[in-house]
Amino acid sequence: MGRVALDLPRWWQAEANWRPVFLEADARLDIARRGADIGVRNHRPDQSWLAGRCTGRVSYACYAVDETVRGFATVPEHAAVTPSARWVWAHHGGEVSVTAGNPRMLVDLACAGAGRVVLPQFAAAWFPPLRQIGPEISELSHEEWLVSHHDARHDPPVRAALDAVAAVLTDLNLRPKQD
Repeated sequence: MGRVALDLPRWWQAEANWRPVFLEADARLDIARRGADIGVRNHRPDQSWLAGRCTGRVSYACYAVDETVRGFATVPEHAAVTPSARWVWAHHGGEVSVTAGNPRMLVDLACAGAGRVVLPQFAAAWFPPLRQIGPEISELSHEEWLVSHHDARHDPPVRAALDAVAAVLTDLNLRPKQD
């Protein structure tokens, strides 16, 4: 959600009829029980009481400051709940050189040359020190879905938030990939 926060002034103003609340969560918040009004998911919602809008496709690759960097920066193995973290442990577990508890710290470690990091290609563009090392990781590529409760999506504040966030996500997913 960092990419949405960076564009905040473009899609939200203080006088809006709703207020953004950002929750970073690897665990799925229960939108059906109103644990959150909106979620960004890596697949189409499969519950009939949830509504979803596909905002694009997200592709991943390995990044480092240069190709001489060895080892990987990732979350600890017991905390590997995202597909990208599980992929690192499954394919490069013996090469993990450093772990951290949150994605931003992993990027900072990669920018410092402490290891390679697996990132969505759109996100890597925010960090000029990082270069793509190797090809796109096709097995991590997925659709991105903006999800809300079927009934809540008609509430004016939720509708305004959905439309604003969808515009930002769609715009980011249409940007050309960095080489």
